[in-house]
Amino acid sequence: MPDDTAPPSGQVPGPPANGATNAPASGEAGSTGTVAGTPQAAALFRCPNCGRQFPAGNKFCPGCGRSRADLEEYLKAKRRLAQTDREVRGAWNRVRRVATFYVAILVLNFISAYVLPLDEAWGMLLADSAIIVVSLCWFFSDDVLRVASFRPGFSLGLLLFLPLTALLTYAVTVANNHLMLTALGLGDFAEHVKGTEVFAELRLPWPVLLVSICVVPGIFEEVFFRGLVQGSLEKIMTGREALLVQAVVFAIAHLNAAGFFTYLVFMGLYLGWLRRSSKSLIPGMLVHFSHNLIALLASHHGNQGT
Repeated sequence: MPDDTAPPSGQVPGPPANGATNAPASGEAGSTGTVAGTPQAAALFRCPNCGRQFPAGNKFCPGCGRSRADLEEYLKAKRRLAQTDREVRGAWNRVRRVATFYVAILVLNFISAYVLPLDEAWGMLLADSAIIVVSLCWFFSDDVLRVASFRPGFSLGLLLFLPLTALLTYAVTVANNHLMLTALGLGDFAEHVKGTEVFAELRLPWPVLLVSICVVPGIFEEVFFRGLVQGSLEKIMTGREALLVQAVVFAIAHLNAAGFFTYLVFMGLYLGWLRRSSKSLIPGMLVHFSHNLIALLASHHGNQGT
């Protein structure tokens, strides 16, 4: 039986009466249309203010009346706030981890210096080994720290000049010690001002002294205190505050009550300033190594003279 609904032969079916269409409107939620025979889902926008969905082409939310431009600006601000919150949480987590390692190193310093029956020099070597392990582990897991470690920071001429400034830092150290022991009447603390002389008294070979006093502190203490500690603090406080805190932390870690007030904080501030101004650990490593080398040579010369 022929189909009564089919159009007569040779005629093309036209649009339905009254301009109606069989396809749902593209702006309706959940509707689909056809473009060149391919299904296409209608774009919807969820209002972040009231949660209502409406066609993305609408300029205002039918639920709360907010304009689309205001809503998109609100979404951008919300994303920025979420990103900032993630960065702050990450920075504080990093600081907590660094603080945990620092406390562990501090405890090990105390045990090796005052609890274990070790010579003071060997106790310092044991404490430095903890800094080496922590610094190396973090160094190979932190891309930013590796970049800071290998970036020159200054021009080659200035880098070559920096070790000479260690002469000035050593002179300031000697002057501060003299001031403490004489003008301030703190001679009772003289026995606590110990440094390279304890190594010289052990008559260790020069290569061992050079590594223990110059190489290990010059490299690994800079990675830990100026790289990890100062770099982490700069994410949660101003640069000046981070500079001051890391200097105090650096001084405390040496467990030297007299040296804390005479030269350790000063050295921490200077090395931290080099890190901050150059964005690199190389300048501080050169100065730290050179300062300790001068102190070692002076101590060795003094022991030979007596």
